[in-house]
Amino acid sequence: MTYTAIICEYNPMHMGHKYHMDMARQKTGTDGVALVMSGNFVQRGEIAVIEKFSRAKSAVLSGADLVFELPTVYASMSARGFSFGAVSLINSIGGFDFLSFGSESGDLESLSFAADALRTKDFDDVIKGYLDEGLSYPSAAAKAAQKIDPRIYALLKSPNNTLAVEYLSALKELNSQVEPHTLKIDRTNTSPSASDIRRFIKEIGLGAAKGFLPEPSFEILQDEIKSGLAPVFFEDIERTLLAVLKSADPESFKNIPDISEGLHSRMQKAVFESKTLESLLHSLKTKRYTMARIKRILLRAYLGIYKNYSKTPAPYARVLAMNAVGQKMLRDFKKTSQIPIILKPAAMRKESELAREVFSFDVKASNLYALCQPRIGQSAVANEYKTGPVIL
Repeated sequence: MTYTAIICEYNPMHMGHKYHMDMARQKTGTDGVALVMSGNFVQRGEIAVIEKFSRAKSAVLSGADLVFELPTVYASMSARGFSFGAVSLINSIGGFDFLSFGSESGDLESLSFAADALRTKDFDDVIKGYLDEGLSYPSAAAKAAQKIDPRIYALLKSPNNTLAVEYLSALKELNSQVEPHTLKIDRTNTSPSASDIRRFIKEIGLGAAKGFLPEPSFEILQDEIKSGLAPVFFEDIERTLLAVLKSADPESFKNIPDISEGLHSRMQKAVFESKTLESLLHSLKTKRYTMARIKRILLRAYLGIYKNYSKTPAPYARVLAMNAVGQKMLRDFKKTSQIPIILKPAAMRKESELAREVFSFDVKASNLYALCQPRIGQSAVANEYKTGPVIL
């Protein structure tokens, strides 16, 4: 039996995601496809338009067999930390043969070459120099790549190539035996992205997105909207986030990973003065800090994530959804996994201190998410310890 992993967010799941799953299954000849999916908050610091169990159910009904949750501490990091957390989870489970990911390049050899170059001290030294000049990390990385090798620069101009390089870098760092597989993304395809679909839902309504979503994804979104549990957008976090930040010790902001002394001082002032989330975001936005990075910092401040987990392998694998094939995969993974596989969250209380610590942020994230849903108090995510996986 061979098994393939895919790292994803599916916010929401659209036809392009289904195509990737189908092609990964076909190209690798795998017996099962498992996802490692962000929970209720995703890598750009955004809140998921629909909660994680519903997204996981959509994925299984659309072709996946098993869905694990990427813990919030990794899902709220930049591309490097996000990738390391997800790849470490896959590697620690031990039963995966392939990791499949999309890339604009589609050339595994050139992507691997870039991953090797970006892991050198020369690259780190060059990028640090550009960061010291005040550039954002993406801009500094691009300029450093251009200086070291124009071929790498050309690759890193595309977002999925950047993630692909980070996945490969993490596989190398962990000495993983999982074999990478990349599927070329056709940028001439004019199908809307996940962000486009979220905009359609927000500005026009779910009907405008119907043709771009697999049927299960559309129907589950429709049901969640009718139940008052979706859609959820970043501005829905406003009152809760501002209340927590304004009541926090301003000195605590300097402990947030990925924040500089300059931004820490700006954040203290901005939190005190801002009356809206929009004004807070714009007060913090600078040439060096992208909006996605600002949102991740605010989320980590809200959740109290003051420890840097970017080089800490994921300490557990929580299951969100599965079908019959997924259940067979789990039985096999329990023979190989070096970390606990969690089906009943209440069992987390018996796990390691690190596992409990990391899971506590998933609980906080879900509590915050439940407060952002249109109909407060009705969602399964409001009680993480009592919510088990969706079994189909």
